[in-house]
Amino acid sequence: MEFQAVIMAAGTGSRMREITSGISKCLLPVGNVPLIMCSLNIVKKAGFSSAIVLVRENEKAKIQSAIEDKFGLKLDIIGIPKNEDWGTADKADFEETVPFKLSILEKNSEVKVYSNLMDAHVYIIKKDLVNFIVNSEHISTLKGEFLPAAVKKQFTSKKQNSKGECEASLSSILNQDWIDLKKLAFELSSAYSGRILKPALEDEFVCFSYIDRDCFCTRVNTLVAYADINKKITKNFSIMGVEPSKTHQYPKSQVDAESVVGENTELLAKASIKQTALGSNCKLSEKVKITNSIIMDNVTFGKECSIQNSIICSNVILEDNCSFKNSVIGPDQTIKTLTKLNSEILHGSEHLMQI
Repeated sequence: MEFQAVIMAAGTGSRMREITSGISKCLLPVGNVPLIMCSLNIVKKAGFSSAIVLVRENEKAKIQSAIEDKFGLKLDIIGIPKNEDWGTADKADFEETVPFKLSILEKNSEVKVYSNLMDAHVYIIKKDLVNFIVNSEHISTLKGEFLPAAVKKQFTSKKQNSKGECEASLSSILNQDWIDLKKLAFELSSAYSGRILKPALEDEFVCFSYIDRDCFCTRVNTLVAYADINKKITKNFSIMGVEPSKTHQYPKSQVDAESVVGENTELLAKASIKQTALGSNCKLSEKVKITNSIIMDNVTFGKECSIQNSIICSNVILEDNCSFKNSVIGPDQTIKTLTKLNSEILHGSEHLMQI
């Protein structure tokens, strides 16, 4: 059986506009490595030699330049129209009310409900089902619409199907040639028990989920989540498939083991970097102190700047003695001498928003 890997990387980062206004979400640096590298690494480790990557058409060139020739994968990068919201096939994160039909309890007398699991957004879908999604006018998202419909469909009675009430039913487009994969899925599924294996395999259409209790998994869809993954990445860098460079030497400055420093970044005397991802082509003047922060590429710091718990986007110039705490600085700005910010988002020279 042949599988095709597809990476959906057209998300706009709608919950983190403060930092995605000048960069594609999939190119946001995590430990100085583009976020999409994690997905590419997963695809490579799974044994694929090629992948389709869906991106926004207006961002295609930049993304292609950043990821081509990575991991030896043959990438078919497909651009979608800017006004189309294909995103990452995700809408809802959590449902407070979960209804159960009697048909579910009839097939499974014991039901476990978890609220502490995270959807890794890795889906294995049969080709016929992909065609069903494409031809359906009522399905626009995988997680928000297709998956709930698919899960519900497996508990639809056969009597109802036999009357032809669902002409394009999901079960009617599946057949038994996936029986070996079904057995494997049951063995790996969190719902597996020998007691329920036989009746489930008699159904035409079955959904499975696999719970990996040992893997590192996190979401990067808010500013808080983005800051959090940058803190954790130094201990989990293998998921990105690229190890951070350890060749930098800064004898006149302090850089702790939990920090990552990009290529061609210059640190002058008595600079201090702690628990920070510092991008490439940055310049730090004397006595600059940065703690627990994310600094993207091409940022220049004047003398004695102090940055704590903040995010500074690319192409920002900070003049002398600036002080930021718990703040976000958007791209392409010049910050005047002695500017002090606390819990603020700076989009532009005339726009401050309290957070």
